[in-house]
Amino acid sequence: MDLYLSEAISIAIVKERGSKLEARKAELTEFLATAEAPPPLLHPQMAEFYHRQLARLHDMLHSELDEKRQEAAEVIRSLIEPSFSHHPTRASRLMSGAIWPAS
Repeated sequence: MDLYLSEAISIAIVKERGSKLEARKAELTEFLATAEAPPPLLHPQMAEFYHRQLARLHDMLHSELDEKRQEAAEVIRSLIEPSFSHHPTRASRLMSGAIWPAS
């Protein structure tokens, strides 16, 4: 608006840009109205799975038997390995003692 008032830009250019923006807005509104929802990023049963695994882990860690503690180690691996498989570089850096990246 200041450019128009200082005569640095003509009203015709302002109207043309406004028309283009309105057309783009209509295009995006139509696109969003007909777009499908993206698939979920996490499996719907993932929370249930982790809840069960953590309950098992709790029971095993409170056991006096060595074999239960071995099972606990397996449960811990099953909870950690899926996240490492998505970030193999991060996993190798973590295992080597490097600090986990901030991002």
